[in-house]
Amino acid sequence: MRIWDLDELTCKASYADVHTDKVQVVRWNRLNEQVLLSGGYDGRLNILDVRSPTGNLATNLDKNIYKDIESAQWHPLAEHSFLCTTESGHMVGFDTRRLETPVFSLQAHRKSCSNAAFSPHIPNMLATVGTDKVCKIWDITAGASADGLSFTPKVIS
Repeated sequence: MRIWDLDELTCKASYADVHTDKVQVVRWNRLNEQVLLSGGYDGRLNILDVRSPTGNLATNLDKNIYKDIESAQWHPLAEHSFLCTTESGHMVGFDTRRLETPVFSLQAHRKSCSNAAFSPHIPNMLATVGTDKVCKIWDITAGASADGLSFTPKVIS
């Protein structure tokens, strides 16, 4: 992976060793514009601070449970929260401050959960789609912790 300065047409950073297989998704954090999330078929999720080549965070999903990462999204209102979806139909949530253990993991779809999207208009709404031909709408405030740092989505449709 490389970060390019489009004004200068130069490569500003190169991340050669962050994945060992296909990179499936990259997402900028809208609340912290220097932070990039990447997920790959190697089961690895990386949190990269493009200001520094060191100090980046990573975690690996257990490929025996989750299979390949299909998508990933930052929470639109919580700078440290993101989720990923997997080929096994799981939706897995993380907090970058406690990356070693998922905040939640649930079977969102019977087959591959191919994408997830937070609503840009309703802050607590999330949609997922899967190859099971189902679209689900989730309430992401359901089951939220008292400190507001974690949540467990509940399907509402």
